[in-house]
Amino acid sequence: MLPTKEISKLLTQRFAAHETGDIAQVMPLYSEDAEYWDTKTGTGVKGRAALSAHFSAFFDRFCLRFAVLEEHRLEAQDAAIVLWECAVRRRLHDGSPGDQIVMQRGMNICVFKDGEIRRDESYMDLASLDQLLVSTVNTA
Repeated sequence: MLPTKEISKLLTQRFAAHETGDIAQVMPLYSEDAEYWDTKTGTGVKGRAALSAHFSAFFDRFCLRFAVLEEHRLEAQDAAIVLWECAVRRRLHDGSPGDQIVMQRGMNICVFKDGEIRRDESYMDLASLDQLLVSTVNTA
């Protein structure tokens, strides 16, 4: 079992890496057989290669800034639930963030194995981000 402090450190790294939008910083945090699910992935994404493609497509479209609100270790597991708030902006063609912000609240369940993320479930209203895509298309 990982100490709670180590799980906290891994979670901090996870959210910080996702904020960078840099796939080279994100993917080393995930195990080769990692599983990811969010409210738009249906059956989920399995394996580092598929996860890399999934996150790359998301990071190409959006810039993220997280504030972790609560973190709860799951008893007798190398896992935690994280409640967070996130400011999401559309990534413009030059890579910079757009002006419009959509605020999200959500939670992730992260399970670790050998110091890497083995499972990452993300619960949020991803449909609300569609307005960022529409507004950018209409004003371009």
